[in-house]
Amino acid sequence: MNYRKSLSKNKKISQKEAEFIRNTQNPDGTWNITWNWGMYPEEWHISKNRWKSDVIIKNVRFVSEMEK
Repeated sequence: MNYRKSLSKNKKISQKEAEFIRNTQNPDGTWNITWNWGMYPEEWHISKNRWKSDVIIKNVRFVSEMEK
């Protein structure tokens, strides 16, 4: 799938999403992880940082594509 083509086809909703992403960014440049692994707190403590990295990459990529 062509990422940029998909964004342009859904421009209005994509712009709203980019605005939401910008508004929910924490001062340290990260975003909150909104889920957890309730039964596995020790494993989640480790994995949460990996998920945080994944969310950062996806959000920055999305917003930067919208600004082009």
